[in-house]
Amino acid sequence: MVSLNLGCGRDIWPGWVNIDAQPGPGVDLVLDLEDGILPFADESVQGVYCSHVLEHIWDWEKLVLEVHRVLKVGGRFRVRVPKGMVPCAYHVRSFEPWTLDWFIEGTGEGDDKSLEPRAKFKLVWRRLGRKFPFYWHIRHYLHIPVPFECRLGRAWEIDWLLMKTRRD
Repeated sequence: MVSLNLGCGRDIWPGWVNIDAQPGPGVDLVLDLEDGILPFADESVQGVYCSHVLEHIWDWEKLVLEVHRVLKVGGRFRVRVPKGMVPCAYHVRSFEPWTLDWFIEGTGEGDDKSLEPRAKFKLVWRRLGRKFPFYWHIRHYLHIPVPFECRLGRAWEIDWLLMKTRRD
């Protein structure tokens, strides 16, 4: 079984399928995640890592549902995003700790079987931490050198670990 590193950028993980919108060293598959389509069979993936990607996607819910489709039962989906609206080029969505509740069993309205999409995952853990500095975005996207020790715009980050519990 394969594991996917969605929106890998320069964070290449050996042994995983590294997917990004741009070709580069270590990128195994060039794919526009905005389309919300993953070219993998149903339940053929054991794990998905998606760090600081969803805030760049207009229809991120479609991608979450697609991850559910390709994950095997018991597969893990780790999602990391900045908390709230971070003033950054290319961020089109904001996230709060409850944003994914629609997709998590026992939280939000996702448990109402009459509603779609209903809960798809079990929450393993949800963490909120002050980790992700804004200066990274300035260096990465605008190519303006900012000293590493600069604490400009330190932001909160939300980190979820979800597990697929059932087939549709």
